[in-house]
Amino acid sequence: KYQFMPAGIVTRFTVRQHTLIKDDLYWKNGVVLKRDSTEAMIINDSLNRKISIRLKGDDAMELLYHIRCEIDVIHASLNNPDVSEMIPCICDTCKARENKYFHDYEKLKKFLKNNVHIYNY
Repeated sequence: KYQFMPAGIVTRFTVRQHTLIKDDLYWKNGVVLKRDSTEAMIINDSLNRKISIRLKGDDAMELLYHIRCEIDVIHASLNNPDVSEMIPCICDTCKARENKYFHDYEKLKKFLKNNVHIYNY
């Protein structure tokens, strides 16, 4: 989620990742990647100033790491825009809702480092 979203981030990402594009599935605002048995869909939502990443497969964490690294390189070339990484909540309440709650990734890392557990009821 961006405070100000520079144009062309997903386009640059798509070009950089052209060898992983699944079955020519790319369009102006998104791309589908495949690496081994894992797939990722990256979608640019400039109206809401965010990029969504959805993954499925056995090596989702590995592919997510790769995607984040590539986006970090693009951000560096754009003078590191102000961006917040958000993670969808996986509690039973949020799983059932259409509009899921998102946690700030940096806060989650701090909680994990300090062994703090978050529970939503």
